[in-house]
Amino acid sequence: MESFDNHINPPFTKIWVDDFSDYDNANRTEYVIQDAYDAMSYHDPITVYVILDNDRMYKGDQLIPTTKNGREYLIGYSHQKNRYVLYLSYTRERHTKLIPIAEYKNPNGALHGLMTFSTVGSHDRLAAHIYRMIKTYVDGDYGIHETILGIIADAGYRDDPRFQYLNELAISYEVSNLRKDLPVRFKEALHSLQDIHPGSCATAYSDIYDVFVKYDFFKNPTLAIIQNIVKDIMIALGNYII
Repeated sequence: MESFDNHINPPFTKIWVDDFSDYDNANRTEYVIQDAYDAMSYHDPITVYVILDNDRMYKGDQLIPTTKNGREYLIGYSHQKNRYVLYLSYTRERHTKLIPIAEYKNPNGALHGLMTFSTVGSHDRLAAHIYRMIKTYVDGDYGIHETILGIIADAGYRDDPRFQYLNELAISYEVSNLRKDLPVRFKEALHSLQDIHPGSCATAYSDIYDVFVKYDFFKNPTLAIIQNIVKDIMIALGNYII
């Protein structure tokens, strides 16, 4: 499978497109928050920038005009490539544009991709990993500490010495495999660590924890609101991914 990272919303209203070749030639995308996009000195004209905190999309410097329901996720078949293709579509004025997301050799793979990406709410690799980590918590395989640690490890902190220290600190407070809220003493130690190393993995850890608190995830762990949780964690990590 060849894949191209693009944000997708979960529509099932329209699935099949027959050999649709009228799509923009964007071969990469970036997930950023609006402030990060605005701070860029250069916007690649063939990159689609998906804004995490307000649901806008830009191609280079140009805002892609969409209606509220202007995006769809579609499956098509390319006779030229002999592959099934997943597209992100958006409406610009009265015309529909398609951006290729992924290619599959068989329709079952394409349909599985459609359902998976729609459940996650994104085709981004990190978003998919966040979903898998949260699912392991819901299934009872991981505690809350292991879930958060797994997310920030995949965000780039795995080999950071401060990441190792954070894990050792958590172990000293006996939070391993904890299925309920984090102990108050550990949260106090976490805040102290943030004061010493602002903007570090400790801050990312704390921000992800705050997302779980926001959705009352300790009392009601469910995948029903998974897209909201994944999106909020992606926004939080937008400041810390290294």
